Formats: sequence, structure tokens, C-alpha cells
Amino acid sequence: MRYIKALESSGVVPIFGQFKEKQVTCRVCNRDYQAYVEKETDVNVALCLVKLMAEPSVDACLLVSGDSDLKPAVDYVRDLHPTKPLGILFPFGRWHAELSQKVRFRYQFTIEEYKTCVFPNPIVLSDGKKIHMPDEWK
Repeated sequence: MRYIKALESSGVVPIFGQFKEKQVTCRVCNRDYQAYVEKETDVNVALCLVKLMAEPSVDACLLVSGDSDLKPAVDYVRDLHPTKPLGILFPFGRWHAELSQKVRFRYQFTIEEYKTCVFPNPIVLSDGKKIHMPDEWK
């Protein structure tokens, strides 16, 4: 939750999906265990993309994702708003060739660029509370 508070302090409005329990069988030992699977995030991102591109005040949109499940939403907004530029920023290690061909501009984030995009340490919230970066993130 500290990271969510840090994002909110910078103006980001988080949209949450859900984590659902799922019974999984280990391929090595064949035992069952509980795992958590993320649900709805790609749908929420797709809906936000459609909504934003429909806004008259939005001139262009940059989607930060490498999720190929967003391809139908990209196709949809391109068809509805062919003159509005849509681009994708692929996170490091993620690339989807077909998705990259469907947008006007694309870029792949490098590991070095991640280092330039960190919050100050500590982050001071509007109520004066401080959030410190976990040691394992440094």
C-alpha cells in the first residue's frame, strides 16, 4: 500500500483489478497449492483507453504495456479515432510485434531508463507522512 500511496501523491489515480484464489498443481511434485491470479486489470486498462481516446480534450494517448490482450481495444480506438495518435511504451523485457504495428509510435524502455524514473526517497505526502523506498528496491 505504500507504493499506491506514493503513486496517488503524484496524481496517479489507481484502478484496481482483483486477485482470485486458484488451485494449482505443481508440475514437479504433483501437489496442489493455492495461488493467486490477477483478474480484470487488462479489461480496466482497455476501458480507460477507450474512454480517454473519446475525450475531445485528449490529443494523443500513450499506453504503457506489453499485454497482447489489449490488442482488441487498440484496434477499436484506432477505428473510432483514426486521427488521434496512439503509441505504446513497452516495459523492459516485453515486446509484442503485432501490437507494435497497430500504433503510430512505439518505444521499448531500457533497464537504464528505469533508474531515472524513481520517486524521491523519501516521498513526503500532503499530510507530512514520509514513505521510504524499501531497501530491496534500491
